[in-house]
Amino acid sequence: MKRIQNTLQSLTTRIRFAALAVAVVGTASLADEPPAAGDSAGDSGQALYLRHCASCHGPAGRGDGQEGRAFEPPPTDFTEVEPDAARFETAIRDGGMAVDKAGTMPAFRHTLGDEEIQDVVAYLMQLQR
Repeated sequence: MKRIQNTLQSLTTRIRFAALAVAVVGTASLADEPPAAGDSAGDSGQALYLRHCASCHGPAGRGDGQEGRAFEPPPTDFTEVEPDAARFETAIRDGGMAVDKAGTMPAFRHTLGDEEIQDVVAYLMQLQR
């Protein structure tokens, strides 16, 4: 019986250590990730952003996405611009030229529905630091 108790105690200690290690490593890797969304619209918007926007604007919205590096002017850095929901919505729906930005920003009106566009806008509004 004592042997089983010692084994269980050792196993419990190892599990706690492993959980702590995962927590520390996970926290350290969050530095380059986008901020967590605060509501379901933001959560949905973050997923949509990562799927449709991050390749140009970067995973954290800094304008440093892999595909966007070739563009001149570069994609918008959402952490540095004044948040403007109406402007973001128009740019997403109708493309960059609709807000006097680059024509390389495509229109998503045929890709995303109105609610999805609003979700992305809600997420973008959270990126301002």
